[in-house]
Amino acid sequence: LAKKAEEEDVFICVENVENNFLLSPLEMRRFIDEIGSERVGAYLDVGNVLALYQAFPQHWIRILGKRIKKVHLKDYNDRIKSITYLLQGDVNWPEMIKSLREVGYDDYLTAELPPYRLFPEKFFRELAETIRMIINL
Repeated sequence: LAKKAEEEDVFICVENVENNFLLSPLEMRRFIDEIGSERVGAYLDVGNVLALYQAFPQHWIRILGKRIKKVHLKDYNDRIKSITYLLQGDVNWPEMIKSLREVGYDDYLTAELPPYRLFPEKFFRELAETIRMIINL
C-alpha cells in the first residue's frame, strides 16, 4: 500500500484507536519507520492517548515527531471515564499545542466530536472558537 500511496501522492495514516495494535508511541514509530515511506504516517488522536493508554499526548507527539500527518482533537475526563468536549477533560492543551509546534506540525486539527442534538450550529461556533483558543495558547 505504501508504494500505491506514493504513486497516487496520498497519505496512509494509522490512528491510535482501541484495537490493541500499536499500544505505545515507540511501537507506532517503529511500525511507521519499518515501512520506510514518507507517505505512511500517524493520525494522532490526543483524546485516545488519555482514554486508552493513560498517557500524555505531548509524549506521543514528541516521540512520533514528523511522522504525525493529521491530528484528531477530543478530550477525556478521567473522573467520569469518558470522552468529553474540548476543555472539559484532562488533556493538557498548552503542552499538547507546544509539542506540536516543537515537532513542526503545521496542518489541520480536526475535532472528532458529535454536535449538540439541539442547536448544532451553536456547537460548531463554540468548537471553532475553542480550537482557535487552543491554537493560540
